[in-house]
This record gives sequence, structure tokens and C-alpha cells, in this order.
Amino acid sequence: MIATRMLTRLTKAWSDSPEPVTCLREQPLVELGDVTESNFEQIHSAMSTNVTLAALKFHAGTSLMLHAGGIAREDGRVAVIIGPSGRGKTTTVRHLGQHFGYVSDETITITPTGEILPYRKPLSVVTEGHTHKLQISPSDLGLLPLPEAKLSLGSMVLLERAMNGESESRISTMGFARGIATAIEQSSYLIELDRPLAVICAAAASVGGIRLLTVGEQSRIHEVAEQLFENAPAPRWMRVMPVSREQDSEQVAYLPAAVIDAVECEDGTVVFTESRRVIVLEGIGPQIWRAACLAENWKELVARIEQHHGQAPNGDSKATIQSVAADLLEAGVLGLPLGTEGISIHD
Repeated sequence: MIATRMLTRLTKAWSDSPEPVTCLREQPLVELGDVTESNFEQIHSAMSTNVTLAALKFHAGTSLMLHAGGIAREDGRVAVIIGPSGRGKTTTVRHLGQHFGYVSDETITITPTGEILPYRKPLSVVTEGHTHKLQISPSDLGLLPLPEAKLSLGSMVLLERAMNGESESRISTMGFARGIATAIEQSSYLIELDRPLAVICAAAASVGGIRLLTVGEQSRIHEVAEQLFENAPAPRWMRVMPVSREQDSEQVAYLPAAVIDAVECEDGTVVFTESRRVIVLEGIGPQIWRAACLAENWKELVARIEQHHGQAPNGDSKATIQSVAADLLEAGVLGLPLGTEGISIHD
């Protein structure tokens, strides 16, 4: 009887979830151990975490998964609110979920077709007098149900908190490359996807890029809620990867490092290195990377830089390129041609 009552309490917070996903039926996900009154809140919190981790693992390699909350309009379009733990996703979604359908406060899964998979998990709420966050169902918190329409990606925003006691919330634009780089850091199992940067760029570009949501006073965030669903023209981007081409070690200026993926945007190039570092190249960096990928020689590289950026202020474009390339070499984005590894680029 006690076990039944404990199980009822554990599952009540999940009562708003859709049909259990396949993985829940295939194998046990969480070993709860003995659940008692004294450890109930701890077990309940751990259960929420473990179910989330299992769900992420289940979709690894097939879908784009972001550390994000989501709210949905009646037409099914979902505003994806991206942010790390502690940034205020749950609080933000809790307020917005009183005006829009609650999709999730923690994880958003985007399929290759742009469909959003709802994850109406309990919200983890800090409550005075309790050591662990309480797990409370969306409906018990007054959050709205999902719309009847199929869920689809509507917009993507990065969440940040306002500074200096600013009360008004606002939505602003940001560079596509910077937005993509930040979103990459708030993803799960991205490395499992084929062409991972291309996947996230395609998703973001389909809704006009990634914007910045600066949250002031939480109770007033609904004032800018409709702006979350506004889209801009799709930003331009393309993959720029090393080509298979025989390289003359005496001719090639720089070699590209082996990378997982790289994309060139209007405001910079994002490189995802094999060591899983995300590096944004700006200024002449994108053209140096492109030249390395195309195995261009020094004459071609200098001509490329001068065509896009003009001559260096000191008149020595090659020296300027070498100075910038030194940082890219140190970051592991570039390599030196064969036979010159031990030679300083300034020699």
C-alpha cells in the first residue's frame, strides 16, 4: 500500500506528458531503490534528471537537441528559448506558459523535418523549506496545454538576464556566427549528428537566425512574448571544408586542421575542431580558413585578403596575415605546410 502511494506521488508530476516514448517501454531507465517519506524529494528530483538523460540518449544522432525551453502558439509554432542551467529558463517558461502552450522548460528536440517533439516534464521549482527542488506538473502550475496543431520550429532565441535592475524585457538581433556558436555550446549529442554545424545552421536559418532575449522583471516578460515568433530573412551561410587536393608543400600558405565541421556566415566562420572546441573566426580569419581549405599559395592568399579587406595599413599584407594566422595555429585551426613545421611563420 505504501509502495503504491509512493508510485502515485512519483508519477503524478508527469501526468501532463504525452504517450511514453518508445525507450520507456523498451527498458528500465531509472533504478529508484527504496522510496520513503524521508528521501522522496531527493528520489523525485533524481528521477526527473535521469529520465531526461535517457530521453536525450534515445534521440542521439537523429535529431538536434538543445538545452532550451519552449512555448507554442495555437498554430503549433514553437519559440525555442536557449540557455544554460541557472540562466532562468524554467522561470521564464513558467511565466510565458500561462499565455502559450507549455512545451518544455529544459530540453527541445528538433527532428530533421523541423518538427518539435514536446517534452512536458515536471518543472523543478525551488521552494522555501525544501532541500531539493519540487517536481510539479505543468497543469498544477497553471500552464497551458499543447495546441492541437503539429509542433514546428517557430523561432530561436538565446536567453540572458538584464543588468542593473532593468525591468523591461527586450528582444534584439545578434550575429549569426556568434548565435550559432553559443547555441552549439547549449546542445546535447551534437557530435553524433552528420555535419552537425550544418544541421544547426539550417534550423536557425529557417526561422531567420538566432536572436537575443534579455529578461528584466519576469512578471512583465509576456509584454514581448509575441515578438518571440517574429522572423527575419534567412541569413546566408555555407560549409567551408578542406578539399581533397594534392598540395605542394613549398606553395601552400597554410594547411587546414582536421575539423568535424565548419560553416561560413556573413559575420564570421564557425569551426568545430576535432577536440570539440567551437571557434569563431572574424576579420580576415574566415578568408585565411577558406584559402587553407582551397590549398591556396601565398600569392593567392594575399590577393584574396586584399580583395575582401583591402591592403594592410602598413602596406605589408603578408605580415598581417601571418600575425592573425599565428593565433589560428595556436588554436589548432591551421597547420603549417609539410616540411615547415619547425620553422617560425615569421622567419
